[in-house]
Amino acid sequence: MAAIGVVTLVGLFWHTATSAIELWWRQPTYTYAFLILPISAYLVWRKRYDIGAETPSGSLWGVAVTALFGFLWLICDLAEVNEGRHIAFVGMLQGILLACLGWRVFKLLSFPFLYLWLLVPTGSVLLPHLQEIATPISSSILRSVGIPVYVEGFFIEVPSGHYHVEPGCAGLNFILATAALAPLYVYFFYRAAWKRIVAVV
Repeated sequence: MAAIGVVTLVGLFWHTATSAIELWWRQPTYTYAFLILPISAYLVWRKRYDIGAETPSGSLWGVAVTALFGFLWLICDLAEVNEGRHIAFVGMLQGILLACLGWRVFKLLSFPFLYLWLLVPTGSVLLPHLQEIATPISSSILRSVGIPVYVEGFFIEVPSGHYHVEPGCAGLNFILATAALAPLYVYFFYRAAWKRIVAVV
């Protein structure tokens, strides 16, 4: 039932799913997302014996979650907010898994399931702020080695020429890649909840 639900979701929201994949393919910032599904599938496979000892039971909470994110998708579609559609799609996916498998199985697989949120190509709203951070850092490094610098906005002028701190150099790709790797490291090497929280932070 879970597999049927996921396939149906992808079929109904095919354009949303493919638009996310196009972003993964076209923008180097999001290429890490191609690894999220295989990693999540592997983590589910590692839990196969624990899952086998459980009997899946449906949950109406999952139906409610699916309906809530379905409504969010509708709002974002009307507003033409692509990022919102992607978030809503993954939210509906979580709801379907919870509805079909129930709380006990979902709890066992909570990490690989919640890891799927990294499929959402997001973070572009942070780019201007990251550029604001990267620009003074870059200019400070140049000044520290004795190079005269003039800064205006995201433009840096030095004797050898003019340079612009592009969004691709702002560090978003590093932040997102770290966000994908850090939870995996914590998941494999720490068992206590407080240690996992401290390590991620």
